[in-house]
Amino acid sequence: GDVQGADSLLNTAIPIFQKVGSRFGEANCIWSLGKFKFQIGNNQEADSLFKAAIPMFRQAGSRLGEANCIRNLGDIRFRTGDNQGADSLFNDAITIFQQIGSRLGEAKCIRSIGDIRFRIGDIQGAESLLNTAIPL
Repeated sequence: GDVQGADSLLNTAIPIFQKVGSRFGEANCIWSLGKFKFQIGNNQEADSLFKAAIPMFRQAGSRLGEANCIRNLGDIRFRTGDNQGADSLFNDAITIFQQIGSRLGEAKCIRSIGDIRFRIGDIQGAESLLNTAIPL
């Protein structure tokens, strides 16, 4: 619950990870900051942080981190009503989650695409996607 304290600690940790050369640690801090900004409704800053973390995760070889950032960018698009942008990002993330075998990540994206279908009034499409996500 202490978003300010967590924000401060993560910002303190970033230069430490930079100093020791841990791109993965740095990327995780930036991704976590993005999650905090998203939670408090600061979509623009969250978007920037997720976008900044993606190349760091790639450099560190973390496909999971990359996919999570892409999924989170989709969450921002969904929140702001950009259904097409959200759908595209969720599908991009699904591809990576499938490649690395993350059934949970894949299921979360499928559920989110189901939410888009529900929002646009495609109840059958939404139900089908949710039923696909459940066993994952």
